[in-house]
Amino acid sequence: MKYLEQVVSILSKAGLIRSFRGNAGGYKLNVDPEKCTAGDILRV
Repeated sequence: MKYLEQVVSILSKAGLIRSFRGNAGGYKLNVDPEKCTAGDILRV
């Protein structure tokens, strides 16, 4: 789980995802999926 937390932190700092706390918490894509490629994510 530690590795996943590191990856999520990096993606969040890059502005690719948002995190939500609480019972309904989780992660959500913060960019338009039509304009985001796998390459964009891998370059982060």
